Amino acid sequence: MGVLFNDVVINKQSGGLGRRTPSQDMISGLLFNGANVTVDGVNLLEDKKLYRLASIDDAKALGISESYDVDGESAFYQISQFFRMNPSGDLLIYKNSAITTFTNLVEEAEAMQLSANGDIRQIGVIFKGADDPQPKTPKYFDQVTNALAAAKTVTEKAFSDNRPFEMILEGKGFDAT
Repeated sequence: MGVLFNDVVINKQSGGLGRRTPSQDMISGLLFNGANVTVDGVNLLEDKKLYRLASIDDAKALGISESYDVDGESAFYQISQFFRMNPSGDLLIYKNSAITTFTNLVEEAEAMQLSANGDIRQIGVIFKGADDPQPKTPKYFDQVTNALAAAKTVTEKAFSDNRPFEMILEGKGFDAT
């Protein structure tokens, strides 16, 4: 006769909602320099503050919706794509509207990672510049080249400080023709 399992108890995790148990491998970040969101005099999306999103609804609660993505901003689009591809993931967002160069925004990734206690494993960086040069010009592409050098420096320092992460930069100025 086989072994009886009379004392087996099955516990559903996360309230049985189908979300996986979070681990650091599932934590991603989005760093951007978008506009402030103010409703009735209250700033819903503060600069240099880390926000944890578990769904697209969390972004909308902060005022990041389709109407947020204007004049070259793509934060809502990037957030919605993240949750489309990874509905069980956690996305940490960090904004600094005072930053005016792509390179300086990339350098802000270190502050973002420190705010997250080193938990972020990959950070996407999207830049909206008020004085962007014309697309497909050398000056436009130079912004990305300079930001790449800064990303290399930031990620190498994070690795040596035992807080490794990957950085994905928004591409600008590429000519596919």
